[in-house]
Amino acid sequence: MHAKTALMVAILATACLPLAGALAKNDVYRWVDKDGVVHFGDQEPRAGSAEVVNIHPAPRDEGQPARPEKPAAKGAEPAQKAPEPKLTYVQKLRAERAKQRQEAEEKRKQVSAECDRARELVARLEPSTRVMVQLEDGTVTRLDDDKRVDMLNDAKGYISRNCSGQE
Repeated sequence: MHAKTALMVAILATACLPLAGALAKNDVYRWVDKDGVVHFGDQEPRAGSAEVVNIHPAPRDEGQPARPEKPAAKGAEPAQKAPEPKLTYVQKLRAERAKQRQEAEEKRKQVSAECDRARELVARLEPSTRVMVQLEDGTVTRLDDDKRVDMLNDAKGYISRNCSGQE
């Protein structure tokens, strides 16, 4: 019984081989029905005629190498790297926009940090007229009231100009 089954499978496989070739065809058909709707399919329509559409294989993603590079053998000179692929117009636009977004995010972080410093300065200078500061040489001295008011006004001005909506 086992030999009969193997023989039957071999006969069936041989009989189906021509069908497999027909099924493996990569033809795509295009036709327009009676209502004017365009259709695409992998089989010809039963009614009417269809044209075979020439399908080109999808281009390889230029950002990906075709295959991983093999390490050089010992003592062999290193292989020269392939030149960088040329970017398409859309890829250049995307890269430029990504760069602009990154720069805007860095600027937003910088402004946010400056706003925090200005708020901290206001919180320190506003409630007290006697503010002690440490000078560069390490000595501690009282901040002149006019200087304190100027620093306070500068910090509040910075906050009003640059820190709206960052509460």
